[in-house]
Amino acid sequence: MFGIGWTELVVIFVLALLVFGPKRLPEIGRAIAQGLKMFKEASREVRESFSDVQAEFDQEIRKAEDARREITRALLEDNSSGEPPDSDSSSMPSPESSDMASDDYETPSEEPSVEADTETPKPENSGSQTPLAG
Repeated sequence: MFGIGWTELVVIFVLALLVFGPKRLPEIGRAIAQGLKMFKEASREVRESFSDVQAEFDQEIRKAEDARREITRALLEDNSSGEPPDSDSSSMPSPESSDMASDDYETPSEEPSVEADTETPKPENSGSQTPLAG
């Protein structure tokens, strides 16, 4: 039990008897027992929830493995039928027929230039404010 022998338990009991006295010792014992009972119930609930989650996880793994086996079986049946896999690329759209063909895409000719000779309007100085000399 937690690596504690009987002699250590007796020493702990005697020390508790001396510290708390004979009147409070039964109350403390009941409180410790209730705490241990609550701890055991909580640990049991945690174990049960972990086992439930593990069971769900195992079930999902089995479903995934079954799906993998079914897909593998279907692929093997298709390959064993003697027909070569469909490698005809005519079913795929060619780049020329796509919406983003290079002929249809318009590139901007030039970026609009900013005129350098335009002046920005300067705020009018009413004269009441003088610039600081620095």
